[in-house]
This record gives sequence, C-alpha cells and structure tokens, in this order.
Amino acid sequence: MQKRLPAATMAGHVAAVVGRQEQRKRLAAAPQVGIFWFLQKPGEPAFFFGDGVPVAEAEAFEDLRTFPDDHMRLWNRTRRFMPVEFRQD
Repeated sequence: MQKRLPAATMAGHVAAVVGRQEQRKRLAAAPQVGIFWFLQKPGEPAFFFGDGVPVAEAEAFEDLRTFPDDHMRLWNRTRRFMPVEFRQD
C-alpha cells in the first residue's frame, strides 16, 4: 500500500511541474529531447505527460543527446500523483 504524501509535498511537486511547464512555454521554439507518455482511461481522451530539456542542456551520449533522467525513475516519482489506473506496479 502506498503512503499518501503530505499536502505540502504534493503542492511542491505540482508547483515544480507547473514551473517547468512555464519554462517549456518560454523555450518552445528551442528543439528539445525528453521522456513522454500518452495516458488514457478506457473511453476517455488520452492526455500527454512528459518532461524534457532543450537540446543544449541534454546529456551527451556518443553522438546523441539524451534526457538526463530515465523512464522508470521519472515514472516512479510522478505516478503517485496520477489516477490509480496508472499506478500499477
């Protein structure tokens, strides 16, 4: 059973996500790399969830640029804030 986070922790997480979204709006013209998912409940429209960074801030990997985090780590940090249908282990 997962523990519920204190409201202040959840509010801090939401504020950080909103802050990143505002930053992404300012950087929308810059090419980015990132991690993303489309999440959908049966019978409902899908919604986009993800995180990214401008290519200039991405990590170098051989001759590629990558997001500085990985899918599982990002998913594990954020899924507790999502509807229960998306929190499967």
